[in-house]
Amino acid sequence: MKITRILSVIAAAALMLEPLSAFAAEKQKPVFPQFNKNEVNGLLTVKLPEGTSADISITFTSPEGIDFPYYSGNFKGGSDYSFDIEGRDNSETDYRYYTLSVLLKSSENGTAAKAFTETFNNGSENTLTIKDVNDNPDSFAEYTYEFTCDDKENADAWEITKTAAASKTVAFHISGYMLGDVTGDGVIDSRDASNVLISYAKASANQPDGLTDAQKKAADVTANGKIDAVDASMILAYYAQTSAGLKISLADFVAQR
Repeated sequence: MKITRILSVIAAAALMLEPLSAFAAEKQKPVFPQFNKNEVNGLLTVKLPEGTSADISITFTSPEGIDFPYYSGNFKGGSDYSFDIEGRDNSETDYRYYTLSVLLKSSENGTAAKAFTETFNNGSENTLTIKDVNDNPDSFAEYTYEFTCDDKENADAWEITKTAAASKTVAFHISGYMLGDVTGDGVIDSRDASNVLISYAKASANQPDGLTDAQKKAADVTANGKIDAVDASMILAYYAQTSAGLKISLADFVAQR
């Protein structure tokens, strides 16, 4: 009897000492109707921080077409989520280039100005590569994206802070923005001015302006607490001048007007 009890205690202790990796992430169901579990040869895991949620999607491009929906959904922070990925030879006639998109939302600071996107299985370094399981047995691959969140004001909405052989850490700066870059694509041009005018028209009609908190900060180039046609005009003028070779920040450009 004593031996049985001792063995039970040892077994319970061993279970408690199991590494965290032994506790599987929440497995997700693909939305792609032709998904074949027998062709799965990779696992992508996404880790989200507490106090957030995220719109996550995975699409793929293949000889049959582009941007096929593969996975899609809104996910609560504080958990890990895993996605089975089918492998391919990645030859000229048989390939799949997958793209992961994550748009993080903070319960305290709003929504990031733009989503993190990365294409994998296309030969790029430091990303997940999934081979055809039929031609490459014992080649199962795993990759983890861990996301963090802060309210740091930064020129970009997110940045890769750590890269390892099978993982990547990405920091979302919810307050991150570049003045004038309303679209969040890293450049200031006519599209940003257009977005300002559209949001101004919506607000003037008592409709939601459609901008995130970071986009509002980027749009208010005159720093007067409101977004209007003057901001759009400033952005267009700045775009015209910088296209002609002027080297100056938008903040300094506005200050000189």
